[in-house]
Amino acid sequence: MFASPEPHKRIVDLPSAGMPADLGLASLGLVMQLAGRASGALAALLASVVVLESRVHQHAAWFCFAVALCLARSQLHRLAGRDLLYSRRTSEWEKASPFGAMRTYIAFGIGHAIVIGLIAAMMFGATSRTATGIAAALALWPVVLAGLLLLPRFHLLHAGIPLGEDRGLEGASILMTVFGACGVLSTGAILAMLGELPSRHLQHGWGVMLVVVFSLLLVRSCLHLRAGLCGLREVSFDRPGELASRYASFGIVSAACVAGVLALLSMSEQLTPDAMASVAVMGWLLAVWPLIVKRYFHHRQFAELLAGDRYTPSPRA
Repeated sequence: MFASPEPHKRIVDLPSAGMPADLGLASLGLVMQLAGRASGALAALLASVVVLESRVHQHAAWFCFAVALCLARSQLHRLAGRDLLYSRRTSEWEKASPFGAMRTYIAFGIGHAIVIGLIAAMMFGATSRTATGIAAALALWPVVLAGLLLLPRFHLLHAGIPLGEDRGLEGASILMTVFGACGVLSTGAILAMLGELPSRHLQHGWGVMLVVVFSLLLVRSCLHLRAGLCGLREVSFDRPGELASRYASFGIVSAACVAGVLALLSMSEQLTPDAMASVAVMGWLLAVWPLIVKRYFHHRQFAELLAGDRYTPSPRA
C-alpha cells in the first residue's frame, strides 16, 4: 500500500535542475588540455634557451633538471585533461578511471612544487619566504583539483563520465565565446594602434606584414567568436560543429602563416637562435587551441551520431 522509500532516495541523489550529467568536467578537461599544452611549449622554449645559451652557469644542471620537471608536469596536466574528455581503455581492455591521470598529476604536481622550492632556496639563493611562495603557488592548482576529487558528487563518476545532455556543447561554446571575444578586442586594439602610426612606418615592408598578421588574427578571432555564439544558441552539434571546423582549419593555417612571417623577420634581421626558437613556440601556441577544438567537436559529433534516437535535446531547447 505504501510506496517504497528507495525511489525517493534516488531522486534526491540526482543533480539539481540544469546541472549537466558530466558536472562540468568536459569544460575542465578542455581548459586543462589547453593549459598543459601551452605550459609545455613555454617550458620547451625555456629549455631551448638554456641549451642555446653560450655561457655555462654553475647551476645549469639544476636549472635543466627543474625545466625537465616542468615539462613532465605539463604533460601529466594535458593527459589528465584528456581523460576527462575521452574514455580510455587499459591494457586489459577495461575502461580506465577518468580520474586516474588526474591523481597522478596531483601527486606529481605537489612533489614538483616542493622540489622547485628547494632548488630555488638551496641552489639559486632564494630566501625562505620566496621559496615558500614559489612552492605554494605551484601547489595551488593540484591542491584545488585534489579537493575537487573529494567532493561526494564526483564519487559516482569514477566508473566513467557520462556525456552531458547537450554533449558538452554549452560549456565548450562558453569558453570559445570568452576566448574569441578576448581575441577580437586585443587584435582589434593592436590594429587600431598600428593605424595611428605615421605613414612612413606602414610604407616599410615589415610594417605592412605586421598589419597583415594582425588582420589574420582578427579574422581568426571573429571566426572563433562566431562559432562560440552559435553553440550558445543551438542545441545540436551540426551548425556549431561546422563553424568550429572552419575556425580550426583557419586557425592552423593562420598559425603557420604568422610563424612563417616572424621567421622571415628573424632571419632578415639576423636575430639570435633564441628568437628563432621563440617563433617556433609562438606558432605552436597559436595552433594548440584550434587542434583541441577540432578533436573535441569531431568526437562529440560522432557521439551524437551514435546516440541516434536516444539523443536527449539540451535543456535549452
